[in-house]
Amino acid sequence: MKILVITNIPVPYRIPVYTILSSYSDVELHVAYMAPIEENRAWTLPAMEFDYYILPRTKTIAKKDGFNYIHLNKGVWKHLNTKKPDVVITTGFNPAQIEGWVWTRLKRKKHIAMSDGWLKSETSLSVIHRIVRKVILGNSEAFIGASKQTFKLFEHYGASKEKIVQSALVTNNKVFNDSNLSFKDREYDLIFSGTLLEHKNPDFVVQVARQLVKVRPGLSIVFLGKGPLQAQLEEPLTKLKVTFKFAGHVEQTEIPRYMGNAKIHLFPTLQEAWGIVVNEASAAGTPTISSMNTAAAHEVVLNDETGYALELEVSLWCKRIVELLDDSEKWQSFSSNAIKLISNYTFNAAAKGMYLASKKAME
Repeated sequence: MKILVITNIPVPYRIPVYTILSSYSDVELHVAYMAPIEENRAWTLPAMEFDYYILPRTKTIAKKDGFNYIHLNKGVWKHLNTKKPDVVITTGFNPAQIEGWVWTRLKRKKHIAMSDGWLKSETSLSVIHRIVRKVILGNSEAFIGASKQTFKLFEHYGASKEKIVQSALVTNNKVFNDSNLSFKDREYDLIFSGTLLEHKNPDFVVQVARQLVKVRPGLSIVFLGKGPLQAQLEEPLTKLKVTFKFAGHVEQTEIPRYMGNAKIHLFPTLQEAWGIVVNEASAAGTPTISSMNTAAAHEVVLNDETGYALELEVSLWCKRIVELLDDSEKWQSFSSNAIKLISNYTFNAAAKGMYLASKKAME
């Protein structure tokens, strides 16, 4: 079974999945990337032990949201004709991916739509974007969703439940498990991990700190990631006399050390598809308090079990943070529950999901 994936760029949490999928005895895997990297990424990638190809680009257009890109590629049709896949998996709706879908229709091959999106992450789509999705998703043989929320998105566009398979977004749980420190040994009270951009909402962390410091002087926060908002975040934190650190860009190998050294992970995003950072926090035994604007909040951040999924109300977040910081036994329960839950989200399971979807498409 020849499978060809058309996706945007190499990402560290998908490369191991492709490596495992390529090892299946009845799979010949090819991955076509639309770009080697995007401007807002600074990853160090693991070895890519599978057949891959970087499609030639004519242009890359930055979307108005400041963190997504449209890639215009050439040579897609030629590459498909060369590889002759039985199944084409597309992870979005860039022109190259639409071309891949058209190729499957004309060549009578199988198409699988793969996504980590959900209904809330697609509320701002134009009528044209919705029509494209309806046409492609209405004419595909199978579907791969990162979450149960993605299943609902596919069903919204007419996909059959029986044709949807999960391949979750996952991280290397073990390296985060190994960095899991005890409550008393963790240096930071709070951690924020993400690019310092408006949609990640790091300013909300500052608002929370402004209230928390009134009842918890000596509050400590570490920010992982860089971005244009850093200066405007530093000024109020300095005035609050909060102990804080901006670690800047942190290599993937260093994230576990930070995540396992903080007591609570704050994820106040305004817009997110899944949120792999929640996997990282959970694997490190760090309870997450998240906004409702991410699919992970509905599946991994379980209220009163692994953390809290809350509306963006400062007083509510402060209340839950204080509860956890003041009750080490409750924190430990949340920490253990998070590790147990995320242990099901593995590279092997994600690869198996892609494989099963491909088999469904071939039925």
